[in-house]
Amino acid sequence: GEMTYSSYREQHEDAFAQKADLVSVSMVDAVLSGDATYVPASGTEGYGDDAVRLDKDGVITFDVTIEEEAAYVVDLDAAYVGTELFSPKFGITVNGDYPFYESRQVTFPIVWLPGADTSIEDGKTIHLFNPDRYGNDVQPRAELSSAWASRNLYDSAYYHADPLRFVLTPGTHTISLTSRNDNVLIGSVRFMTPSDVPDYETYLDAHDGAALQDQRITVEAEYMSGKSDPSIKLYSDDDAASTPQDLRVRKLNAIDAYTWDEAGRSATWTINVEEEGFYHLSFKYIQYRMVNIAAFRRIEVNGEVPFKALEAYGFSYSGTWANETLRDGDEPYRIHFKEGENTLTLTSVI
Repeated sequence: GEMTYSSYREQHEDAFAQKADLVSVSMVDAVLSGDATYVPASGTEGYGDDAVRLDKDGVITFDVTIEEEAAYVVDLDAAYVGTELFSPKFGITVNGDYPFYESRQVTFPIVWLPGADTSIEDGKTIHLFNPDRYGNDVQPRAELSSAWASRNLYDSAYYHADPLRFVLTPGTHTISLTSRNDNVLIGSVRFMTPSDVPDYETYLDAHDGAALQDQRITVEAEYMSGKSDPSIKLYSDDDAASTPQDLRVRKLNAIDAYTWDEAGRSATWTINVEEEGFYHLSFKYIQYRMVNIAAFRRIEVNGEVPFKALEAYGFSYSGTWANETLRDGDEPYRIHFKEGENTLTLTSVI
């Protein structure tokens, strides 16, 4: 049988430790087979370059020439233009073979937007959830962001928290992507080695001179700006510690843990920062799903994990609402935010 990704990584330990220059491949010379068609730039829904449309079992095959042996992530420009509620999946072969079992089903994570109007109150964005006939908030519909995105490919079960990497030796390799579903547009493909996540001290040094800000910025969890899966739901918690509260009607004021603890599921919030600098990051949370076990989240700011400790940060068991400031022992972490719009993403990791 095929080896698992874990064995593959062990077998190619040296290649996984290498750094290599980025190699970019345009789809102009790609060979299409099955349900695959070229799309001129004018028909690509805003990509601005020619692309390829893959429907189920459509295959795109192209060559990539590598100079340095390394384990490369596959970074794809893609857009999903269908209406089904899932992220596109692919099979990926190198020189005609699946290098490991998980390469038969890789996923391109897409983002769902909350289908709610927003308004600005006191400088904060508020989501206006539609009421039902009794005045209770109705769960907003998830809307697909059909926008193009550049993302790495992941194991579709998210058993591995990091993007999958493929070992390529010097020379020319033939790569095939087979679509497992309809309505996917593909632009260009890049092969690159991921940059290392620094340790905390190195991270602080990189932002040397930035001040610790004492300004307090509060973001309500239910005002997500994006989520990785349409089944992540909000709910109405009637504990007095949850905001907003209204004694007469039910307000959506929290994220339903039952819909968010599957590996790979993520939620993103937009945070507007007036003063660039370091901030402490605190979460009000309740974690009763796993008794006496921590729930782990990968924490990213502006699309990157700031430092190693946030690759899998544990929120310990708490049957009631608790506040957790991200910290090492008693020392709260300083986390750098730029002036203006920032994103904060929490992803469930096993």
